[in-house]
Amino acid sequence: MSRLNKKGITLVEIIVSVALVSIVLIFLMNLFVNMRGLYIRSKAQAEYETFKSIIIKTVSDDIVEYDLASYNKEIGSDNSYVEVSLNFLKRKTDGTSLKGLLRVYKSNDKYYIRYTSATGIVTTREAPNDAIFASSISNCITLSPANSTNFKDIVKIKIPISDEKGNKFDINIYARK
Repeated sequence: MSRLNKKGITLVEIIVSVALVSIVLIFLMNLFVNMRGLYIRSKAQAEYETFKSIIIKTVSDDIVEYDLASYNKEIGSDNSYVEVSLNFLKRKTDGTSLKGLLRVYKSNDKYYIRYTSATGIVTTREAPNDAIFASSISNCITLSPANSTNFKDIVKIKIPISDEKGNKFDINIYARK
C-alpha cells in the first residue's frame, strides 16, 4: 500500500471544490435575481393599488355623504382632458348645490387624476410611470349609464388603466342614485 501525500491538496481536489462553490454561487445568484424581480413586481402592484384606493375612497366618500343626484361627462375641446361633474342632492347652507369634479388629463407625457370634492378639497394623483390609459383621452372615463338624471340608477364610473405588460388596474366606482 502506498502512503498518502500529506504535503498539500491535489489538483483534483481543487477542481472539485471550485465546482461545488460555483454550483452554490449559481444557485444563490438565481435566487437573488428571482427575489428582486418579485420585489419590483409587487412594488409596482402596490403603487397601482394605492393609487386606485385613494381615488375610489375620495369619490365614494362624497357620493355616500352628499347623495348623487346626477352626473355629466365632458371632453375638453382640445381633447386634453375628460371630466365628470357629480351633482349632489345635498346643498350648501346658501342653497347652492354641491358638486364634485373628477378629471383625467395628460400633462408633460404623464397622466393625472384630479378630484375636487364637494367641500372644495382637491386631490391630484400622478399615475404610475408605466400607466397606460385608454387610447384616446375621451375614453379615459366611462359611465354606465352614459348621462342620467334618473334617481334609481346604479352608476358605474370606470377609469381603465393598464401597465406596459397588459395587467389591468381599472378604477371602478359604483354608486346608487
